[in-house]
Amino acid sequence: MLRCSAYIPDVKSMSIRAEQSLLGCLLVDPATRQQTFSLVRAEDFADPWHAAVYAALRQTPEGDSLDVAAALAERVGPLRADLPRLHLLIHDLPVRPDSA
Repeated sequence: MLRCSAYIPDVKSMSIRAEQSLLGCLLVDPATRQQTFSLVRAEDFADPWHAAVYAALRQTPEGDSLDVAAALAERVGPLRADLPRLHLLIHDLPVRPDSA
């Protein structure tokens, strides 16, 4: 018997990876934030921590990643801010083919 579930992608993990990529891009390139802010809300994120990071980004639209880290720590507290995880959003960005 053919199982359909074998062909259905794990949507939650795909969503989390998409959220990580979006947040990493917004941290690396603040110029892209305003356009994204008009399209995406914090409530759109599946991961609550990602929603908190996005809200911190909205709070510091022109800030660098240190400003965002400070806003995140202020918003959720230093323990829940999980700053190493914030760094991983940037570190784990997919490599652009033309950047080599």
